[in-house]
Amino acid sequence: METGLLEDLCRGARISVNQAVLVSGFPEDMEPNEIEESLDAMGILGRVKVHTRIYSREMKSMVALCTHSKQADLDKVPKEVQVSGTTWTILGPEQSSASAPLSLEVDSLAQKLQTLMADEKRTREELILALGGTPTPAAAGPAGWAKELGNALKDVLRPMCENAPYKRLRSFSGVTPVPSGEDDYETWRDFAVPLVHEWECSDAEKRKRVLESLKGPAMRIVQALKDSQPVTTVQDYLTALENVYGNTDSGEDLYYRFRHTYQGPHEHLSDFVRRLEDLLQQVVRKEGIPTKHIDSVRLDQILRGTRQDGLMLWRLQLKEQAPNPPPFHSLIREIREEEDRFSLADAVWITGHHPL
Repeated sequence: METGLLEDLCRGARISVNQAVLVSGFPEDMEPNEIEESLDAMGILGRVKVHTRIYSREMKSMVALCTHSKQADLDKVPKEVQVSGTTWTILGPEQSSASAPLSLEVDSLAQKLQTLMADEKRTREELILALGGTPTPAAAGPAGWAKELGNALKDVLRPMCENAPYKRLRSFSGVTPVPSGEDDYETWRDFAVPLVHEWECSDAEKRKRVLESLKGPAMRIVQALKDSQPVTTVQDYLTALENVYGNTDSGEDLYYRFRHTYQGPHEHLSDFVRRLEDLLQQVVRKEGIPTKHIDSVRLDQILRGTRQDGLMLWRLQLKEQAPNPPPFHSLIREIREEEDRFSLADAVWITGHHPL
């Protein structure tokens, strides 16, 4: 994991990176207060507060952004701790998953590079200069040598990454009704936020890619931000757009609306469930309900809110699934397949023969 993720999350949460750590390895359905209690019990960071949780593609797991009250020397804080039989990783601003104590493989690589340079009659300084880097007066052993070489390679490869093909954002202008070929804000945001973290490039390049997707009023909002705040980050862009176009309702308000959403006349059950899901995701985003309850809350409201498809609910045995509710993708597939069977049965009844 790169420290850039920690820095980006700290900027978004407006907290100091020096008092923050990233924690990974906890169960995905673990609540923030449970994470805090587990870390507090260890006493290695003092009082801990969880600010946000996201899925990290690099770690292939959930990570939590935490602040701590203890003025701890993070070099002395264990990088891995055992919690209820599972291994949690703690990363500070100067640490990464690759910055643990050097392994034999790293030592071996440094030695091979030194042998290669000796064979080619090249010095360490010449190799770093050839890569466009600036050699330091002295690199302390394999660790300093590996770090110096890594920095030089990173600078060399970055332009290649930034010029390589990448997944682009669709256009967003903030105009209502949404023009053809553009996304509404929520669709654009839900695609943009994870993609910004996925792009392997500098923050300046990320800002450029976000800007190229903006038009009209949305572009003017970001331009006004740049005029008033010369030093900005891509997270500042996203925050400014969220402040203008994001839903201002609280999690409680959205949850109340969700619990009072019902199937409309002549509305297919699958359409009703998709409409419910859009609202439910807003509730979760505003922390109106814990993530681990999402499947049970969804199923409960489908059972409460369905008005004219009771027979289909009975055939799907959704009430019986309440103790172990299915996730959204499984549920919507079952409903659509049952709707197709209903449509086929109606066609047979009306025409008197099986349609080709």
